[in-house]
Amino acid sequence: GDLSRMLELLCRSLAIKEQHFGTQHPELCLTLANLGMVCGALGNESTATGHCRQALHICGLPGSPRKSRRHGVVLLRAASVEVATGEESAANSDRNDSTDAAFCGLLGQSVRTLQDALGPTASSRVLALERIRMERIWMAAGRADVVQRIQRLLEPVASEPLWTKGP
Repeated sequence: GDLSRMLELLCRSLAIKEQHFGTQHPELCLTLANLGMVCGALGNESTATGHCRQALHICGLPGSPRKSRRHGVVLLRAASVEVATGEESAANSDRNDSTDAAFCGLLGQSVRTLQDALGPTASSRVLALERIRMERIWMAAGRADVVQRIQRLLEPVASEPLWTKGP
């Protein structure tokens, strides 16, 4: 619940990982995505999207495992930041529609990545756990609007046959 403390710890963690692994190592992806969520929850949209973009960039580099739980979770967390920053800056329904499309694109990639890495049963458990984690972060920031939107956008995915069948 203490977002400022989370931010402090994640910044320290990132600094240690960068020093140990370098600035383009896959080990940084999840920390960057978490930083993106916390920064977004604290209202710093540009930093939030910057961290998520960097995480997605590193996940896409050669040598980064693209079919891993970590990559799938990074995609999910980046999607939640997309919803939060789109909701925050939405001036009209067109912006909301494009934000929903971006979220669903990242969500689809995440589902496929998790299924490939873990199989259908484990991937649906991971999605359920990540949904709870994302909701806790956004609720701690008082962003029930983001939680409601994520729930609405995740609902069709959880009920799709693709989610319960193997690849």
